[in-house]
Amino acid sequence: MALRRYQHKFLQPLEIDQERIASSTVTNATVNNLTVTNTISFTPPSSLPTTLDSGLNITNTSIKTYPTTSSFIVYPGLYQDIELGTAQTIDTVTPGGFNFINGIFNRLTKSAGNTNDIERLYFNGFNQQFNWTDQNTCKQYVGISNVFNYGGCDANGRISTSLNASAIRLVPADTRIQTISNTEATSNLTISPSGTSTVNITNSYNVSPTLSLLNTSAGTKTVNINNHTFFGTSPFWGVQGTTGTLNATITNLYGLRLTAPISTTGLTVTSNWGIYQEWSNANNYFAGNIQMASGKGIDFSATANSSGTMVSELFDDYETGTWTPGITQGTLGSAVGVYTKVGRLVTIQFQISNFSNTSSTAAVTVTGLPFSNSGSYCAGTMFGRFITNGTGGPYTAIYVTSSNCTFYNTSTGAYDFMIHTKINNGTSCEIYGIATYNAA
Repeated sequence: MALRRYQHKFLQPLEIDQERIASSTVTNATVNNLTVTNTISFTPPSSLPTTLDSGLNITNTSIKTYPTTSSFIVYPGLYQDIELGTAQTIDTVTPGGFNFINGIFNRLTKSAGNTNDIERLYFNGFNQQFNWTDQNTCKQYVGISNVFNYGGCDANGRISTSLNASAIRLVPADTRIQTISNTEATSNLTISPSGTSTVNITNSYNVSPTLSLLNTSAGTKTVNINNHTFFGTSPFWGVQGTTGTLNATITNLYGLRLTAPISTTGLTVTSNWGIYQEWSNANNYFAGNIQMASGKGIDFSATANSSGTMVSELFDDYETGTWTPGITQGTLGSAVGVYTKVGRLVTIQFQISNFSNTSSTAAVTVTGLPFSNSGSYCAGTMFGRFITNGTGGPYTAIYVTSSNCTFYNTSTGAYDFMIHTKINNGTSCEIYGIATYNAA
């Protein structure tokens, strides 16, 4: 059914039965402007054709001429502008119950009771198609733009329980308070308080959003958000403007991908969780590696501490590799070393052999540790061959200094360290050692 070419104003409900129109001499009604003060009911035929002449159709296929004014908005299709305010009291008593207002209501029903096979019948509750076949560029397309601009406030002892839209903009007036239990914006949540207004949100959910906190007016604004959840943040989220004073707090920020905000002036985020898994029976599986930024790691601060003095509960490093032992006197014919670092704890293993210097009275000192030692309280064990015992017996211990290793035995008196003259066959002498120490 198309409407065109004449203007009419209906003062009473107008009911159009398309089957009756189709059987009469008037098969199409076309108007340019139609003003209706009540209800129009359209009854499509029960036997549906494959053409569009089966319900209420709006057809406008001519090439358009758009306005020449800046920032214009046009509505070539359906435009609806409806005031929803009322002077009534609608609460739990008058009229009671739960009452809903639908801007657009579309009810589809299948209740005929038939059970025939309709496996190849597919249903769309809402089917919107934009077919672009011209050979030029579409700069931006939004399938459905669902924006809720909320300038209301707490009144009559009531708060907002749930606000859901693609984009939500909270614009409380000066001195007013907005208290909202749940907001769910799939794209943008914008909070733009005025003057000394306050916004309190208990739970906020966003899919891939821009969370914007606007500080673009004078006055001290307060924003409190508990439990804000991202699936992926926009690179433009954060605080915009510095006109007034903003006191904004986000307690518990959750997300799968969190990028840094463009600004945090006036914003405090506590308990910033990139990934938060609160189901204790769930296992986390990663097919790839988990990569930590330098200085970051696994925080075990939630666990109980020992009776000693706790210094750190951050596990921030793991590394394994090789190192090349050296010696302070002479040269080595062979030197091999490996290490493993877990947190600050470093374990080294090495094998050195074929000593060129067997005459020096200086201590046999191994150099080239992969990490500097944080103190002088670390030791290890060694064994070797073609080494003469010291005064306290065979040399079996390693002492780790800040950057070197020396060899000792257990003595009843002064420390007895191994010197080069204890090597009785430089070519055949071999030493194997392992030691553990804390990296500086």
